[in-house]
Amino acid sequence: MPLAKLFPHPESGQLIAQIQKRFAASTLQGPQRLTYSPSDYEKDVRELLTRHFPYGVLSGLRLFNVQNRLERDFGFEMDNIIHLRHGGSDFIVVIEAKKQEIKVEDGKWLGNYGGGKKCAKAQVDWHIKTLWEYLEPIRRDIDLKFIAIVASVSDRTPTVTATGHKNSEVHLCSISALPDLLAKRFLLAPSGGQTPAEVFRVSQSSFLDLLRLSLPVPELGHPEIASAIRYVERCRRTLDENLFQDFAPTSERWVINGSAGMGKSVLLAYTAAVLSSGYELSMALGELGVYKADKTFEKIGYQPDAKRGSVCIMAMSAKQLENIQGWFELFIDKFRRVDQAGAVRFHPPKFELCRDAATVKTAVRECSALVVDEAHDIQPFAAKEIAAAHAEKKFYLVVACDRHQRLRFAGSDARIIEGVNFRDKSKRLRQIYRCPAPVYIASLALMFRWFAEIGPKVLPSATDLRDQFGFVAIEKVDQGYELMIRSDAHPANSWCHTVAEFPNARAAFAALQRERVARREVLWVRFCEEDPDFDYEALSSNVTYHNCRIQDAHKISDKYVKGQDYPVVVIEGFPSFMDRYAAADGDSSHEDKMWAFRRELYLCASRATCFLYFICNVAETVGENAELRRIKEEISRLLLHR
Repeated sequence: MPLAKLFPHPESGQLIAQIQKRFAASTLQGPQRLTYSPSDYEKDVRELLTRHFPYGVLSGLRLFNVQNRLERDFGFEMDNIIHLRHGGSDFIVVIEAKKQEIKVEDGKWLGNYGGGKKCAKAQVDWHIKTLWEYLEPIRRDIDLKFIAIVASVSDRTPTVTATGHKNSEVHLCSISALPDLLAKRFLLAPSGGQTPAEVFRVSQSSFLDLLRLSLPVPELGHPEIASAIRYVERCRRTLDENLFQDFAPTSERWVINGSAGMGKSVLLAYTAAVLSSGYELSMALGELGVYKADKTFEKIGYQPDAKRGSVCIMAMSAKQLENIQGWFELFIDKFRRVDQAGAVRFHPPKFELCRDAATVKTAVRECSALVVDEAHDIQPFAAKEIAAAHAEKKFYLVVACDRHQRLRFAGSDARIIEGVNFRDKSKRLRQIYRCPAPVYIASLALMFRWFAEIGPKVLPSATDLRDQFGFVAIEKVDQGYELMIRSDAHPANSWCHTVAEFPNARAAFAALQRERVARREVLWVRFCEEDPDFDYEALSSNVTYHNCRIQDAHKISDKYVKGQDYPVVVIEGFPSFMDRYAAADGDSSHEDKMWAFRRELYLCASRATCFLYFICNVAETVGENAELRRIKEEISRLLLHR
């Protein structure tokens, strides 16, 4: 049926009248009052739009804006999005439902939220900025434009038009005026031979098809695995690149401190890019720029001079070095893309492995700045050389450190590198954005034995939990702490079951095969004996697989896993010594071995950027099922109370 005969939909007037009746009843007092919540109104608006645009409305979309990365309201939900083409341009239309009267005062569209007033126009303008950020890379030669409409339930709300981000259109109207507004703007009920806009179904629109990847499948609690991976990778690229806003070096030396998943290596790579180029990135009104780092260099006491040597970037393993080199090259590209004047020049840094004293000694004597990743793993011989050379003020020193991997807490001023004092020289990253909050918590809980029934545990102080782990509410209880974490810094935090369990290896492998995930997207580590009914040769050719049952398993983690990211991590089984801690005659070797393994487990589990799966069907793992069950129960509670 031609669109002209469908718009407005014959039943739209009836539905709008029903909405207004329910809203009026919700404002009454006494027994005549009916409940009509904002979510009820959102559903009614969705139904109204769906009648007009069948299969063309994307609803309940949750997106993340990097400009709000350090604020509480980092993630937000968009009520409805449609895609139309008209007059040679493509329009993404955002329709936000407001179950209240919106008043216009001094150019602001004000509504009441939580006892205070907020501007609905500013809200949808952020929506447009975020959508532009997501969709601009794929628009190619398309003339892409944005329109946002705030649809108030009240007929007392005026109809107003304004200009938003990048000359977008922003409209305010009542729900009864919405069909007419859409009809006139896009000639949806044309006369006199006018051509109406073309309305795209979600499946036909490359833009909506990308955005829908974030929507959970009701039966799963999250998108299908392949869609989730694509969406999170798209978000992560933008989040990673914007970590430069945490750049805050201190005089003589600087340490970037934080847990796995907080972006230490990314910020370290950006720091190396600044030291190598003499320029910094800036963000103003959502636009990137570059400016000279002269004031920063003067503050920290760094003198870039080719005669004094180049920047040296050092890591403990080849994989770590490869990882930070990749981030460094990403920032080089980012600097050059925003350098309109062509002024930025990079003095190539040296990339060195911390393998022997001779290499370290040469590096610290010939560099103008030393940048060290994973400094908590530095060997004593390297620490000695670095401390001695830095004492002579030979170079500017920057290190990234995760002190939690040492399992013992020595206070916030611990000597990360023996002989170098980092007191008041620390930037503590507090936001977990590499992995979902449930994955982060499960990884820490396993490493520290937080949910073990008996035996030793590592319980950080309340200060450590707040300042270094990112927990926002901490209440002391009899046997420890009750914690709350608020993290909208990862797209998967709006999904459920990102930490889950499979009954056996065959079931887990079949689920991954159905989704056709790539080998590089899955890390599968086995800590138990082989499942006699499963073909591990087929596994190793389809995923990144490591047998960590061998004697030197910890070397595998340090060499091949550490510093890497995988959308999916599968942990198969736990060894029997995972809970063997009893000491005989003062011998602590059993407990030391247990803690060493749990650190290894943390390294593997915390690599997951989307999903963390466990397989616990083997005999060795029976005793650990209770601990894992309690972890998953607590994570479920966390999700229910987000």
